[in-house]
Amino acid sequence: MITGDFAGDGRTGIAVLGLPNQEHIFVAYAAANGTWSFVQLMPTADFMTWAAAPGVQVVTGAFDDTGRTGIALTGVPDWTTIPVALPNPDGTCTVANQPAGTTAIALTRVPGWATVPVAAPGGDGTWTVTNQPAGLFPEWAAFAGRYSHPDLTGNSGLRGKGR
Repeated sequence: MITGDFAGDGRTGIAVLGLPNQEHIFVAYAAANGTWSFVQLMPTADFMTWAAAPGVQVVTGAFDDTGRTGIALTGVPDWTTIPVALPNPDGTCTVANQPAGTTAIALTRVPGWATVPVAAPGGDGTWTVTNQPAGLFPEWAAFAGRYSHPDLTGNSGLRGKGR
């Protein structure tokens, strides 16, 4: 289960993906009156297969400039790209391996690491990967919950994600 503004309306929705044989991303959109509407986002069949792969990690963020939260998949050792499902208003998803948004992906919680590798979008459909020393941060991350940050190079602040 993941959260994000999948509709681009400023409200947080809840999505479920990664289940065996799942064909759609199930989303509950929050309405202004406190109710929910339920939809099924339709990314490509490949994306849904990738989402159920052993070891996959799901990351949400602003992977394009639409205001809707995208869903990235990472963490599988043999992968050389980061597939991202970008929700469209009609319930479909555009799947891209090189989105042009602002959300960077940082890797932490690996015992023994003294660096934090970061894949940052270049704004032109490319990713720039850095791996700099990070003092005690990797050690702290091994004991803390997970955190998502929409812009690792800006000032928008951290949002905690439950573990």
